[in-house]
Amino acid sequence: MAGGTFNVPNGLLNIGWDSIGFLSMTGGTINAWGIRIDASGATAASGGTDDTFRVMGGTVNVGGQGMTSPGGSYSLQFGGATIGALASWTGSVAAIFNGTNGATRWSADATQTVVFGSSQSGTGAVIKIGAGELHWSGVNSGYIGPFTVSNGTFVVHSNFNGVVTVASGATFRGTGLVQTNVTVANRGTVSAGRPATNGNL
Repeated sequence: MAGGTFNVPNGLLNIGWDSIGFLSMTGGTINAWGIRIDASGATAASGGTDDTFRVMGGTVNVGGQGMTSPGGSYSLQFGGATIGALASWTGSVAAIFNGTNGATRWSADATQTVVFGSSQSGTGAVIKIGAGELHWSGVNSGYIGPFTVSNGTFVVHSNFNGVVTVASGATFRGTGLVQTNVTVANRGTVSAGRPATNGNL
């Protein structure tokens, strides 16, 4: 997909269902209330290729059903796209941030919270935009790229190896060990723990 708009406003976009699904984006916009990769179980292709969603450009806006993979045999790659929110949503998929076409921008508006579970990895840059909250709630020690909190709040729930920059007015918080440099601009915020809990950051 290199342009245009693909809308699934009240349902799921399934990538792979009893066969091999492959969707590659370099431009355009997808608006889907939910995205499901490898929807009907482990359907790896001959030659070893799994159901694949490659987002190397354009914008993917996800709604309340989030981004999931019931089967688990899949490849999800981000590099140069914008991930947005039609509403607060939760994802339970592991992604590789490869930076193929630049930074991945992750947006959540002021009333929205996006929780991305499982494990994240890669060296590609990620930029948090929008005034809402983005949580990486899985094991994220495999991600070693530059992460910029440009706006809103980024929350980690485990050890984090990315190099973090916090812009003025933005917040970086959570629990776990941050094992690289954190650069905080004037009026940026870094805090340890979650509300009503103690924590180390």
